[in-house]
Amino acid sequence: MNENKQSAVKRILGTRGMGAVATAFVGLIVIYIAFGLIDQNVFSGQNVMNLLRSMSKYLLIGVGQSYLLITGNIDLSIGSMVGMSAMISATMMTMGISPIAAMLAALFCCLCCGVVNGFLVGKFKLPPFIATLGTMFVTRGAAYMVNNNRNTDAIATGIGKEAGDSFQNFFYYGKTFGIFNTFWIALILFLVFFFLLSKTRTGRHIYAIGSNVDAAKLSGVNVVTTTIKAYLVSSVCACVVGLILCAQAGMGNMEAGNMYEMYGVAAGVIGGISPLGFHKLTPWRHWPSSWNVCRRCCMADSGKWSEHDWRPGWYPAAGNWYYRRFLRFVGRGCPLRQFRKKIILRNVNFRYLAA
Repeated sequence: MNENKQSAVKRILGTRGMGAVATAFVGLIVIYIAFGLIDQNVFSGQNVMNLLRSMSKYLLIGVGQSYLLITGNIDLSIGSMVGMSAMISATMMTMGISPIAAMLAALFCCLCCGVVNGFLVGKFKLPPFIATLGTMFVTRGAAYMVNNNRNTDAIATGIGKEAGDSFQNFFYYGKTFGIFNTFWIALILFLVFFFLLSKTRTGRHIYAIGSNVDAAKLSGVNVVTTTIKAYLVSSVCACVVGLILCAQAGMGNMEAGNMYEMYGVAAGVIGGISPLGFHKLTPWRHWPSSWNVCRRCCMADSGKWSEHDWRPGWYPAAGNWYYRRFLRFVGRGCPLRQFRKKIILRNVNFRYLAA
């Protein structure tokens, strides 16, 4: 029994990226204990609640950035979108517009930015660093221009103290079951996007693009649409963080979200996500690599593939002929390797990605 536990622990620690997670977690515990020895208030319940509330912003930014890191992309405009969201919503509320309308306007602007980023990267093949660097300056400029290059007044001056307090309590100061609402908002969005990534077709397509974009495209994945969806997730997270910062300050700050794009990258990398894409994320046994994708494509083409056949290291006899044929055509000595691989995979019914 102990040997099984030890082997399970070794297997978990041997997972690629787990070293960074373990190191960060141990470092956090050491720092927390060190500061607790200096000041006993660090261990108080109120301080723990404050930590949960303050880290919720970085959790959301990390979720949005992690979606893109898995695909092998990045979003440098996520911090500027945070500032744009905070300024647009605060400016509209100081003008007496309903908080709901202000939030919807901020969300619409962030989604438009996400669509633009997705098209630039997915459709026009611009490097994500260059594409999102440009939109970073555009969105930060919009944050400056929306209120004539100055911070807004208190939101209560436009919508009234009661409505302003309700907005601030919902996003930052209010509590539910003794925990600040900011944490619950971040937790709900985290669970929603976790379900989207791990249990839906879109999530499998995101992983496939990060593993090998060419193989995913040949398997029937719409790379452009999937890339846009990933950037939309990033824009939604940025919008919510902007609303949280607006509620925290009770006004709009033009510098809100500054350097948050780096916080998002750090959160994703410390969490075990490689900035090089999904194929550097986890061991091959957890998700099919590009070579396993090709083998399963050949197996699916036999017409006798089933859900029970999806196991590493085992392939039904019905697919062996297709597998051998595939190896013969795309062997290393073949000068037309890439062309023949495209011909073979073009009509393959890749059941896993289409499920």
